[in-house]
Amino acid sequence: MSESSLSLRQVGSVLLISLLVGWFLLPALGTQLRHRNGEIAPDFSLPVMLGGDTNSRQSLAALRGKIVLLDFWATWCGPCRESLPLIERLAQEHGKKNLVVLGINQGESVEQVQRFYAGHDPGYTIVSDADSAVGNQFGVSGLPSMVVVDANGKQRSAVSGVPSYARLERMVAEAEVP
Repeated sequence: MSESSLSLRQVGSVLLISLLVGWFLLPALGTQLRHRNGEIAPDFSLPVMLGGDTNSRQSLAALRGKIVLLDFWATWCGPCRESLPLIERLAQEHGKKNLVVLGINQGESVEQVQRFYAGHDPGYTIVSDADSAVGNQFGVSGLPSMVVVDANGKQRSAVSGVPSYARLERMVAEAEVP
């Protein structure tokens, strides 16, 4: 009886460790962003889903002169849901300065995103990357992924997984062009 109890404990420990590794470590390891510090970020034009005129498109080039945080995410992604309050806070606290936050939804319909945000305004524009082509241009292979582009359109930093709020603030501060 004690051997089977020990075996059950071992199995339980392995399952718990696997869950923790899967939740916290794999999102960061699974994403290899194509971060090219100082290079011009690839331009794009994507349809607006929420937080703006839903009959319009948003391009990265139109945001020149501002620091831009690109947040690649999806409603089904647990770590993305965990990072959303941080992104919303950053948009609220720094949006009046020189920062534009742009949520880039990966592969979901307008209806899915609108249902997800029903009764809640994220405080920034969300666009649709339905075929993940823009995500692929930036090397996104896991969610969430964030890229900071400076006012001159150059990539400055990137992070995969759920960053701390302090790290997001540092990324934005480092993108300020002298």
